[in-house]
Amino acid sequence: MIRKKKKRELHVNLTGGIKNLEDHFTSMAEKGWLIEKIGMFFRSYKAVEPQKIRFCVDVLPEIGIFDYPDSENAKVYRSLCEDAGWSFVTSQKNIHVFRAESTENEPLNLHTDNQVQNTAYMNAYKKSEFYPSIFSFLVCMLSMVMCAYAVFNVNIRIPYTIVFLLPGMIGPTLVALFHLIIGVVWYQQAKYAHKHSLPLPVINKWIYHFNKNINFFGITVLYVCIILGIIFEAQRGTMPMVFMVSGVIMGIILLFIWDVLWQQVKNKKRSKVGNIILVVIGFALAYAVLLGVIIVLVILFVCRC
Repeated sequence: MIRKKKKRELHVNLTGGIKNLEDHFTSMAEKGWLIEKIGMFFRSYKAVEPQKIRFCVDVLPEIGIFDYPDSENAKVYRSLCEDAGWSFVTSQKNIHVFRAESTENEPLNLHTDNQVQNTAYMNAYKKSEFYPSIFSFLVCMLSMVMCAYAVFNVNIRIPYTIVFLLPGMIGPTLVALFHLIIGVVWYQQAKYAHKHSLPLPVINKWIYHFNKNINFFGITVLYVCIILGIIFEAQRGTMPMVFMVSGVIMGIILLFIWDVLWQQVKNKKRSKVGNIILVVIGFALAYAVLLGVIIVLVILFVCRC
């Protein structure tokens, strides 16, 4: 049997739980999978001989969402970590992964002051997770409310795609709310730990992995509901299948463009303002195209009725 050389798993960022990744990466290395890269949605591993490796996962709060990841601050930080005996592996936004072979020379701890560590992690949470979490929840909630209004309050025949989208949005909305709640609870625990010079609190590993799994479940439910809506609408024969499939394809293209924009932020050095302008304008143009296609589909649908 030929063993595959690459392996991927879903990645969901939780600042208060990233320390759980240290044991997880060690366990994966013992099984023959070495962490290679952390992307926006997935972690990538490469096949190696099973080995015992110690990992350290840390945050650099100075790096925000729109900052170039290989900035001078990041290079200085990685250099200090390497002086402490750690080898840099990969990074994703402000998350940095280091490794150290199990030898007689143990690497030094990156944090020796509890208050400094708590402050760094709280700042990282506020900059890269708190506001995106609120935004995600509000977008999901608004989408669900709009679908509910269309289904229950508009006196026109609603496409099945909208009818099925309503239950489909319940999952992502609850997932976003759960993610926001456990983040805020952890932040309050970190504030208490900082005030009393206690060690950094870490989100329970079962909650951490449960949060990752329900993200996958929520996305799956959403796509299943969209597909069911397309199937039922096609059977009703009121809207050509090609129009509905085109809408789904445009949504996938929009996600692809979003990923491309973030790759540009990560791979090419620009100022923070330059990256913000790039992402905002690029996504706005892509969204305008998608909205235009949707408007055309709606006009065609209304004309047929």
